Amino acid sequence: CGHSGKLKPGDLQVEHLVEHNIGHPSRGVIHAEMPVSDGCIHGFQLWVNLKSQKIPKPSKDGVTVNVISGEALGVKVGVIAQATDLRAVFISFSGWTAFIYTLAGSLCTGPDDDLQTTEPHHSVVLEDGECVRVENKQLKSHFVLIAGEDLFIYLFSGPFFMNTKEDYRSATKDWSKVLNLCFFVP
Repeated sequence: CGHSGKLKPGDLQVEHLVEHNIGHPSRGVIHAEMPVSDGCIHGFQLWVNLKSQKIPKPSKDGVTVNVISGEALGVKVGVIAQATDLRAVFISFSGWTAFIYTLAGSLCTGPDDDLQTTEPHHSVVLEDGECVRVENKQLKSHFVLIAGEDLFIYLFSGPFFMNTKEDYRSATKDWSKVLNLCFFVP
């Protein structure tokens, strides 16, 4: 416990819950993100469950990197793309779970014959095999597109994410009794 760090624009933070023995029943992660300045800060937080055995771990000069997305040490995983001045894009997904989250501006999404407007801070869930057109009809729109292979792992959520209802109940009970915590701040 007591880990800390600073994230800069575009940074990614990875937590290996099982390796640290905190992704097991009646355990969990207590975290808080605090700004380091008084200015306006925008962030996007996404917790992703990955198959750890499939994460490439290239090494070079004594440094080993877990590549979960992007490119490092010659290994490329997934796709991270940033585009500017893009008016429309056509996307097709097969066997993947995907969604679009609009950060600013509005987007028109859907099949060509049924475009729907998506306002800021709203999501569009894409169905398996669905082809979708994303079109920007304003001067400036920002969105994230998240897609990945479905692991078919069910999560029970509330203040905790657990794989079974019993694990969730146990974690909630322990939390209320202040058990199994690294620290407690009243």
